[in-house]
Amino acid sequence: MILTEDQLQDLLDKSLAELPGTGRFAVVLEGSVAEGFGNPSSDIDFLLVGRGGEDLPTMPSLLFVDGRRVEVRTRSAGQLADQFARLEERSRRPGTLDEDLLNRCQRFLHSHPLRGRVLAEEVKALMPAERFRRIAADWWAHRARQSLRHAEALLCLGAGDEAVDWSRAALVQAVKAWAAGRGETYLEPKWLSLQLDRIGRADVRDRYWELQSAHPAPGDPGAARAHLSDCVGFVTGLGLTGVRGGPGRITVRRAPGVTTWQTGERTHVVRRRREVFALGDRSGAVWRSLVPGRSLPRAIAVAEDPGAPSPGPLLAAFWRYGLIRLAWKGGGTISASLPLAAPPGPVTPPPPAPGPCCPWAAPPSAGPTPSNWSRCPPNASPRPP
Repeated sequence: MILTEDQLQDLLDKSLAELPGTGRFAVVLEGSVAEGFGNPSSDIDFLLVGRGGEDLPTMPSLLFVDGRRVEVRTRSAGQLADQFARLEERSRRPGTLDEDLLNRCQRFLHSHPLRGRVLAEEVKALMPAERFRRIAADWWAHRARQSLRHAEALLCLGAGDEAVDWSRAALVQAVKAWAAGRGETYLEPKWLSLQLDRIGRADVRDRYWELQSAHPAPGDPGAARAHLSDCVGFVTGLGLTGVRGGPGRITVRRAPGVTTWQTGERTHVVRRRREVFALGDRSGAVWRSLVPGRSLPRAIAVAEDPGAPSPGPLLAAFWRYGLIRLAWKGGGTISASLPLAAPPGPVTPPPPAPGPCCPWAAPPSAGPTPSNWSRCPPNASPRPP
């Protein structure tokens, strides 16, 4: 650790002096410093553990001691036991496992006891280390799998540059899954390089950094495809399953809460019974060509129209706005997410002013955007031109 035992005890004494009534608690150090990472500016995270099952306050106390930011939390042994029980129950479906719950359990299990070691170790024994490794590895593997499927779909839809970004995200997630299975379960990716150094597999470390630092030529779908293939080959070698098969494994599916409303020649798509998207001629034709259950490559081929732009960007927009789902055969809905980031979900473009629908353009980060459709504001009636 970057701090000695004496330094930690001194920080603890000064911190507890600011918080009355803490003498009866066991105390552990959590976070990056306890993991052996951290730097001089890293926070100090103390967890006070009380014996019994009372509901202790979960809001942390923030202090500044000797120039360091110190965070002090409290949990009872009963609260920690309940966390482990919920983790075990939800681990059956890694895609629904709450990230904060996983993080809280990991931080305690890898904490460094400072006071009351017997109580701390007693509570840690409720979740065997090997079992937690498997849960964390499965959680990361699920996200890596989803990110690679997401990249495969984006590449098929013509968004190669965005696919490269998701391939890189999948690399991090897959390597974190592999590392978790070897005891390196700390969630935050920023210390991944040190985790790989500690595992001692130079071949994995070097290949990971080689792929992570690769820069496929922007706008070159062939380069994006080659990078994705390299990533898939690497992570399957680490044990990740469910990512081979290519775009033919992706199917177009109905999205819940989405219906179609035809008014004259104008097609409107209603989302969640209150948001209306007015489609222009080309986007309406692509929408009407969709058949649930059809493979994504086939859906694109059917929607092709000589002389018209590729339907890929329109289908990508439908997907981004949550108007359709994409699913992996045998693997359910494709829903990529970045741990420690905003949760996934459909994008909602800003509505125009009330009145006739007018063309809407997304920000550059949203990728290819149709120029012949718009979203009506809530409670406004769509009006065909």
